[in-house]
Amino acid sequence: MVLNVSQLISLPGLALPWLLAVTGLFLYLLYKYFAPEKKPVPPGPSGVMIFFDILKAVKGGTLHLLAEKLARQYGEIVMCRTIIGNFCFLNSARLVRQVFTDKGTELVTNDRPRTFTGASVMFNSQDVSLSDTVTNPNWLKMRKLLHSTIKFYGSGVEKFEKVMQTELCRLTEMLHTKIKTNGGDYPGQLGGYCEVELEHMISTSIQRALSILITGEEQSPDSKVPQMIGDFAVNIQRILSPTIESVLVTFPFLRFLPGTCYKELCGNTLKYRDMLIEEVFTKGKAKHVPGEPKGMVGSLLEAQMSNDWLKDDHIRTLLLDIIIAAFITSNELLKSLFLHMVHYPQVMRKIQQEIDSVLGDRAPSLDDRRSLHFTEAVVLEVIRSTSSVPLGVWHETREDIVTDGYCIPRGTVLFENIWWMNRDSTAWKEDPEVFRPERFLDDEGQLLSPTESTRWRFLPFGIGKRSCPGESFARSRAFLYVTTLLQQFDFLPPVNHDLLPLRQDSWAEGIVLELKPCQVSIKRRSQQ
Repeated sequence: MVLNVSQLISLPGLALPWLLAVTGLFLYLLYKYFAPEKKPVPPGPSGVMIFFDILKAVKGGTLHLLAEKLARQYGEIVMCRTIIGNFCFLNSARLVRQVFTDKGTELVTNDRPRTFTGASVMFNSQDVSLSDTVTNPNWLKMRKLLHSTIKFYGSGVEKFEKVMQTELCRLTEMLHTKIKTNGGDYPGQLGGYCEVELEHMISTSIQRALSILITGEEQSPDSKVPQMIGDFAVNIQRILSPTIESVLVTFPFLRFLPGTCYKELCGNTLKYRDMLIEEVFTKGKAKHVPGEPKGMVGSLLEAQMSNDWLKDDHIRTLLLDIIIAAFITSNELLKSLFLHMVHYPQVMRKIQQEIDSVLGDRAPSLDDRRSLHFTEAVVLEVIRSTSSVPLGVWHETREDIVTDGYCIPRGTVLFENIWWMNRDSTAWKEDPEVFRPERFLDDEGQLLSPTESTRWRFLPFGIGKRSCPGESFARSRAFLYVTTLLQQFDFLPPVNHDLLPLRQDSWAEGIVLELKPCQVSIKRRSQQ
């Protein structure tokens, strides 16, 4: 006997399942009809292979090179879906601006993922740079205070300029003395020369200047503050590298495991942090006279008197943020810049001609930035060609967002792919691999306006709420170092060492790519 559908449904044992099935189908069709169409996630690889590719890139310090490869393959936006979460690379200035600054997205795309460094080094993420805005209710106030503190001492202010010119005078005298002591001649050139290691020359000088700006006091020759700044910076640079940070955030117990590099690195970082804070903040607070602030510490202590929310730990982390933002980026920029001068002597000569024409023998000042257009263009081109912060500092989405027709899920880690944006031939149509400062100048040799298309797509310091607060600080100091040193010296290949080439492997991994040890010769300029 064959049963039709109505008879089958009428059977007592089958009535309920059929009713549930029909109801479920009806609700599903209703949902599909009325529910908004769900946006697809951005294109990109998923699965086991990309997971291991990312692990390999993180371990080798080449995540930015993997990001470049993915950008070439998938375009402006790439999503990597792995078992440990989603990673999204934003590969154009248009998209970066859209995601991080548009009103519809900026409130949910400027968080930070949890980091070991923030929790363990930055006093439980009380800082501005690494803190999640959700977990730090005072983040916006802290950010404004950090920017105002750095801006006051970093862009055209008399105190800043006086400190920098004093330090540069000391540095040039030291180099003249070293050249005189050396007494030799650079082959084929007139006058003496000396060989220097760029890291030692640049970092020592910046440490001295920064210590004065922070404390507001001249540093005696035996002062420990400059060296403390350097020791902390070296260790924080290592611990923030993708390799170390990713391991410690996953396995934080490794910091206590005897005999491991992690225990030694974490111990040294905290030791140098505490020594620096004791010398700069604790002693500075004890000597502080209300109404008479000295340096950045004094400015922050004055702000504390009128802001009940501003605790000592907030000031401690702000000082650490300043060192990270103002020292590490400036140090790497200047080392890379002078190495480029050795490799491109014609560019160095053109800067010197501009200096001679505008300044003569007068010492450079920040006001001269408005007149030395080619020099400013060279600084920008070094920043572009080296891309020392290749993926910016990672963001995390607080909620699902929709951009360019794609849905980026909540909890996705976002990377600003600065490395690729500075090399994208569709954006930089005139040979992006070529070092050419003129790309930042107009037909009359004037520096391009920040609103002009070339400058608009150039975002080496990020943009929006999480942009690097040290940009003005770094560019101001780079200008004074370049103009002061090139006014008096030529930078030439070393005599007793091989010249470090301008290749990708000349920089070591880190949240800021670090130039490997590099020797150059410095010679007094001959009067033309």
